[in-house]
Amino acid sequence: MSSKNREIKFLTEEQVNKILTHAKDSKEYAVLFTLFSTGVRIHELMNLPIEPFLEPKLETVSLPIVGKAVKV
Repeated sequence: MSSKNREIKFLTEEQVNKILTHAKDSKEYAVLFTLFSTGVRIHELMNLPIEPFLEPKLETVSLPIVGKAVKV
């Protein structure tokens, strides 16, 4: 099936919240929250650098996302 013919389905806010409430620990919650709130692909999420998350006093974190065709 061509990607042009695929129907894109989105989770509702309620569905996302339900998934987040079932996270087994804070690490899983952080991964799921980042996935849902940024829209990155799983492969992109797996390749994020860990260092920006280790700074305890930051309220926000900026991350470089390298996607398809190596666009940043």
